[in-house]
Amino acid sequence: MSARDPVPVWAVRVEQGRLVVDRKYDFARYVATREGKLLELVLRPRQAERSQKQAGYYYGVVCEMIREHNGEATVNDVHRELAKMFLAVPGDHLIPHVRSWGELTTQEKSDHIDRSIHWAATFLNLVIPDPGCTESPWATD
Repeated sequence: MSARDPVPVWAVRVEQGRLVVDRKYDFARYVATREGKLLELVLRPRQAERSQKQAGYYYGVVCEMIREHNGEATVNDVHRELAKMFLAVPGDHLIPHVRSWGELTTQEKSDHIDRSIHWAATFLNLVIPDPGCTESPWATD
């Protein structure tokens, strides 16, 4: 798995104190390919469907197009730079707190995407298509 590969996400629910994985056979096949590797398991409340599509569009289209245009190493590098520009919390700190994607509401995510697209158009002369206007599997409405 390289830094550019998508990270799979499985839905889980807790039943009687145990994790029950949706698509357990796909999960088991994936885990089998990671034999001997150190992995992270992150448990968080499931995102709303719209929020998942927003994340897919943001990372898979917006950040990817900026990455390709600028020659950045990964979409996460692009996201980090956009977050520094648009998600930093003003304050008296030497190093400002930068809000993470997971901290944002659906509306704040939408605003961040819009600001990122506007920035790309203004400073990079890069036109990023609207969701649904691209062949990316992430850009579905």
